[in-house]
Amino acid sequence: MLLVMCNPLQVFGVDGVNFSVHVENQTRVRDAMSRRHHRVYQLYSRTSGKHVQVLGRRISARGEDGDK
Repeated sequence: MLLVMCNPLQVFGVDGVNFSVHVENQTRVRDAMSRRHHRVYQLYSRTSGKHVQVLGRRISARGEDGDK
């Protein structure tokens, strides 16, 4: 029979530890469970009665609802 006893009051503390570096590194890394958040905006042109599309450097006011 093996009996192991641990002292729960034993705490290892280090003064002056800066966790901001760890947090910054972890926020840069995306894990497999994270999903990217994509926000899609639709602008409507009153003049043409259509949706505005941004196509690279061109802007077209002939798009339909939901066009990308």
